[in-house]
Amino acid sequence: MTPEIKLYKCLDFEYVQDFESYQAAADSAECLKLLSLTFIDTVRNMKYPGALKKFDKEDFCRKIESICIDNGFISPADLETPIS
Repeated sequence: MTPEIKLYKCLDFEYVQDFESYQAAADSAECLKLLSLTFIDTVRNMKYPGALKKFDKEDFCRKIESICIDNGFISPADLETPIS
């Protein structure tokens, strides 16, 4: 019997988080909100390699936003306010 093999694509990168803002957060919910919004902003502003011809950056960003909203890290209104 042939074993089942699953392949996953992985995105690995570093992003800068303002430590003072993170440390000043009132609680874990605010920490998750700050981390989520910074991550989304980084992904939106990242330069993507030209070799990714079939990559839909907007769809990718919407999926990340949706995951953060579905898990309660942010609300849709949070996406309308720029990160300070």
